[in-house]
Amino acid sequence: MRISRQLSSLFVALALMALPPTAAFAAPPSPPATAPAPAAATDPAAPEAPTEAEYAAREAKDDSAAKFEGGSSTVYIGGGVLTVVLIVVLLVILL
Repeated sequence: MRISRQLSSLFVALALMALPPTAAFAAPPSPPATAPAPAAATDPAAPEAPTEAEYAAREAKDDSAAKFEGGSSTVYIGGGVLTVVLIVVLLVILL
C-alpha cells in the first residue's frame, strides 16, 4: 500500500511538471488608452520579395535542384513524447 501511494504521488508530481505554466496563456497587457498610435514605419530601401521569375532563374542555375528527389520522410520525436513514454514505461515496470 505504501509503494502504491508513493507511486501515485510520483505520477502526480511528474504530471504537474509536464503541464505548461499558466502564465503562458495570459493575455499581454494592453497599451494605455492615452498613448498615440505609432506611425507605420516604412523603409524605402527595404528589399522586395523575390518574384516567381527570379525563383525560376535561381532554380535553373542550380544543378542540385534538378537532381532533387522528394519522397523521403523523417519522424521527429520531441521531448514531450519521450517524457510521456518514459512515464508509461516506469508505470508498467513498477506496477
